[in-house]
Amino acid sequence: MKAKFSILLVFLIGILVVGMASALPRIESLEINNKEIDPFGDETKLVELSDKLDISIELEADDQDYEDLKIRAEIGGYKHGDLTDTTRRFDLDEGDTVTKELEIELPDLMDSDEYYDLRILIYGKEGSLEEYTYNLHLVGDEDGDERILIRDIILSPMNSVKAGRSLLTTVRIENVGEEDSDGIKVTASIPELGVSASDYIDELDAKEKTTSEELYLRIPADAESGSYDLVVTAKYFDGRRETSEKATVQVIGAEVQKELPATSVVSRTNTKTIVKGEGGALYEIAITNGAAETRTFVISADDIEWGTIQVRPENVISIASGATKSVLVYVTADKDAVEGLQDFAVKVESGDDVSELVTLSANITAGEKGGLSSGWKTGLIIALIVLVVILVILGLVIGFSKLKGNEEEGFEESQTYY
Repeated sequence: MKAKFSILLVFLIGILVVGMASALPRIESLEINNKEIDPFGDETKLVELSDKLDISIELEADDQDYEDLKIRAEIGGYKHGDLTDTTRRFDLDEGDTVTKELEIELPDLMDSDEYYDLRILIYGKEGSLEEYTYNLHLVGDEDGDERILIRDIILSPMNSVKAGRSLLTTVRIENVGEEDSDGIKVTASIPELGVSASDYIDELDAKEKTTSEELYLRIPADAESGSYDLVVTAKYFDGRRETSEKATVQVIGAEVQKELPATSVVSRTNTKTIVKGEGGALYEIAITNGAAETRTFVISADDIEWGTIQVRPENVISIASGATKSVLVYVTADKDAVEGLQDFAVKVESGDDVSELVTLSANITAGEKGGLSSGWKTGLIIALIVLVVILVILGLVIGFSKLKGNEEEGFEESQTYY
């Protein structure tokens, strides 16, 4: 009998030891929204309603080490979704304390002056669990029960706006508080571009919605392409409270103008040799249009006393932006022109802002001395060819005539014999 009792006692002690070893660290202190809460009290905790619930929990390990601990906080009683936050797993050595921060975002639809349960769950490595439950009474702040929310931001144009154009913004807001609100200032701004616009909503009853007037935002003409933050702010309660939301605006910047070459008029060759009284010379002039649009250029030259001058193919040409075209200037020298270097000028004009004068030179010579001109040479060659042709024809005629005479003599001799 004593033996059985001893075995049972050892078994119970073992269970007790295991249970003590598996116990979780206790909550030493608890704060909610910077307000200290009794972690073991059962009274309802009064908490000021804001956009989130900041929870600070201090744990203490008394007589053992802990591994892979985790803390989870959740709010029950909210029917539109889960409101929860969880820490990463952590270790806690014997005798140490640790403070863990959790944050639960509170939705705009949560009503003030309502009661919710906050559950704190501490998880151990082996699946052990310690749970604490606190009843919270969420109430409006001390400034009163006005609460304005921005429900929607409507943009026109919707997807993107060109630089230099206007962006129209309307704001949908709601008073979710228990009191009417008046003098609500709605402002839309794009801080990066330095533009903003505002409008006032005179009055908005509790639990009602309304839409602001159109807010005009003029996008600067030199705005670069890209995405910009549009910030919408609603100030209320005599400007002492505000709420804000953001939207993204896609701006299409002005087209970057390509760098254009400077307008220029260049002669390929400035000086050429011309034989007087014979063929002339061609001068090439290249014209580059450095304007942002297509332009018309007029090429002209004053008459020269010692010869003729022509522009080919035309003296009026059209050149696209950034393009280059060439014209030819054909110059001849009279047969009695003075030999030597003769200068002449070609003018290129376009509108009132382009006028270029190109100076060219002609080196006039008499050709080879004692020689014949090219015209005479050509005439002699033609005459020689004609003479050769005549001689060939004459030779053929004489040859055929002699051949015919020989045939007739042979015929007469044959008749006399018979």
